Amino acid sequence: MQRPEQPVQIAIVRYLRMRGFLFTAPDAGINIKSKKMQMIYKMMGRRAGVSDLVVWIPGGTVCIEVKKPKTLKYSVKSGRMVVASQAGRQSEDQKEFEEVIHKMNGHHYLVATSIDEVDRYFKQNNILPY
Repeated sequence: MQRPEQPVQIAIVRYLRMRGFLFTAPDAGINIKSKKMQMIYKMMGRRAGVSDLVVWIPGGTVCIEVKKPKTLKYSVKSGRMVVASQAGRQSEDQKEFEEVIHKMNGHHYLVATSIDEVDRYFKQNNILPY
């Protein structure tokens, strides 16, 4: 089953590869339903809230949480563009993970709904591959 943010994450992965970054997708979209398997993965180190992508850079990492973008549609009734669906929001576990990352020097955390946001953040922060 496709998640709404999947096309955005695929575009970001292509961008990272094209730029020569070393990265991983810790969960890679795996959604485990079995409570037993959830427990096993937790014992093996899986942590709720970890970002969708972790990018290694000199002196740190960039953690990217990918969210579905807000979508718009034209309303004939109002004669203007209106919100069709809201952008994705972070879970409480994701917010806690973000707080931990922000406390560490050299590490970045970014919530992105587009490849443009990632590119802009990397350029503004002079983030280059290893």
